Amino acid sequence: MEPELCEPDRWIGLIYLIKKNPEPQKCINHLKQYQNCMRAQGENVCSDNDVNVWIMKAYQMANDANNAYEWAGKCLKCDPNNEECNTAREELEFEIDL
Repeated sequence: MEPELCEPDRWIGLIYLIKKNPEPQKCINHLKQYQNCMRAQGENVCSDNDVNVWIMKAYQMANDANNAYEWAGKCLKCDPNNEECNTAREELEFEIDL
């Protein structure tokens, strides 16, 4: 698959996240599909860290603290100074199942 064939899933996922009535699970599915497509092209998931942030936010919207925390960590592996992911990780720390 060519990288440009991956792009629609990225944008569809974002639309599901930001539309008036968000659909977090559909967002997550499309964004993960995008990441899988990009990996198949030899791209690193850190090359588009916005997608990690969006997946984290979708899990937060779905009230899934464990997965949101995990994705905040993935975001921070790519960009340790990402304020949004640092803040989310700190907030989610008290909501996750250890």
